[in-house]
Amino acid sequence: MATRVHKNEPSKLEGLLRLWGEDVPLDAGAAAIAVDENTALHQAALIKRIDDLAEPLHIGANCSPYEAMARLNHLLFFKLGLKATSWDSPKGYMLNDILDSMRGVPVALCILTAEISRRAGFPLSIIGFPTHSVVSPIAADPKFYMDPSRNGEVYCEEDLRTELEASLGQTSHPSVWVDAIAPISNRALLERLCATEKYMFLRRDDYEGAIRCCRRILMLAPNRY
Repeated sequence: MATRVHKNEPSKLEGLLRLWGEDVPLDAGAAAIAVDENTALHQAALIKRIDDLAEPLHIGANCSPYEAMARLNHLLFFKLGLKATSWDSPKGYMLNDILDSMRGVPVALCILTAEISRRAGFPLSIIGFPTHSVVSPIAADPKFYMDPSRNGEVYCEEDLRTELEASLGQTSHPSVWVDAIAPISNRALLERLCATEKYMFLRRDDYEGAIRCCRRILMLAPNRY
């Protein structure tokens, strides 16, 4: 059974944010959230598991972004079997559960994907797209996007624009499009993970779980609420 941090006990996430501020590392942040939820876990051990997953991924300096993405996708979706899970699955949010099952909600899959790719020297931006997060190679020109929640499907900008307009039910204003494909900061991404998990707990009538998420959200975005 998970051993959760008492509200008066020190929080790993809070300590990490105090140390790093806006530049909080994604892997350490996701690991800290998992340890705060289950104190039997160890932050360094979770990060080491990501290191181990990335070890077989070799992306040479001369690889084009397209070849690099193909190699990343082969590792994630053919070798590791990474897949999306239901928004209502409690195990789709915590890093330890995702590493055990290779199943997660879209925002969590983007975090794991970006951290594995970064270790291979292929940095990705995470795009806070309104329907769900996707990733994009920082060095790609023209830009393209990969969706870890759809088995690594790759999109051009026009594909995402069509999806955005379909989700809004109308042609979007240009400023909406610019915001939709803007990279999201690590801190804001961790906040999105916690906010999504909060709604999952509320749908399950787990109010204690939702309160734990609210505490993390307030740590990550204290000036927004």
